[in-house]
Amino acid sequence: MTLKGDNYSVEFIKPSNKIVFRGVLRLQGKEHYQEIYDLLIKSIALAESVLSIDMSKLEFLNSSGISSLCLFAIYLRDVPGKRVIITGSNSISWQAKSLNNLLKFTDKIQLTLV
Repeated sequence: MTLKGDNYSVEFIKPSNKIVFRGVLRLQGKEHYQEIYDLLIKSIALAESVLSIDMSKLEFLNSSGISSLCLFAIYLRDVPGKRVIITGSNSISWQAKSLNNLLKFTDKIQLTLV
């Protein structure tokens, strides 16, 4: 399952239980991130126990997108038996600060910055 825009793609790869974000996400408002949020929810439901999210190729995510990720982290609190491993990049400045904030919402997220 793949979502594509002019400057981004978000792809769920079922065999490996992995979501890959690429490009620049500057959608206007939380409502425009609904499709991506829904993909996250469907993906965690389909994952056996661990969902991997690779954000290392996501150059930019605006505050509405970060807010949607926070809502997903809050949602994870009530999903039994599931964990999420997020991989980001130290070379992309917004990722260390913003992705670390997700850890405040749930202990079901593991973050690796490479």
